[in-house]
Amino acid sequence: MKASYFVLLAVVVIVLISAQFIIQMTEITNLRAQHDTDAKMAVIERDSLRALLAPGLGEYMMGVQQHHAKLWFAGVNKNWDLAAYEIGEIDELFGDVAATHPTNGSIALTPIVQAIRTRELAQLDTVVLRRGESGDFRASFIALNAACNNCHKATEHPFIKIQPPTTPPATNQDYMLVEH
Repeated sequence: MKASYFVLLAVVVIVLISAQFIIQMTEITNLRAQHDTDAKMAVIERDSLRALLAPGLGEYMMGVQQHHAKLWFAGVNKNWDLAAYEIGEIDELFGDVAATHPTNGSIALTPIVQAIRTRELAQLDTVVLRRGESGDFRASFIALNAACNNCHKATEHPFIKIQPPTTPPATNQDYMLVEH
């Protein structure tokens, strides 16, 4: 009788331990599922916040316009290091536009912006990297202007017409070449 009591007690203990294990495993599975759901929701919320906080297309274009003007003064003054820097800034902003504003209304912006980056901006970069020796900075700059204005026309903004600036956008910057 004692032996069957111990066997029964052992079975009860095993059943209780098994039940506790099953309960804990169910809780762990539920916690994992909740974690996965929370992680997905966090990504959705993050992406929503990014979309809300991302600059509008106009803000990006104001940045491009500022660097475009500084590029002009750097190039006409043969400050090739500054000109290369400004081309990099324009390229970066165009990349941001393509990533955050792939369309403008029903018009696909990404292919237009990428074409400007790979044609006109790349050509201007080549002129600048060769320190103006391989081509005409002014002609390449005017080609970039034309590409910008064609984009504005294509996106139904022909009233935004870009041209070489007549005065520096920042009068507290020296655009002259600085000897190292």
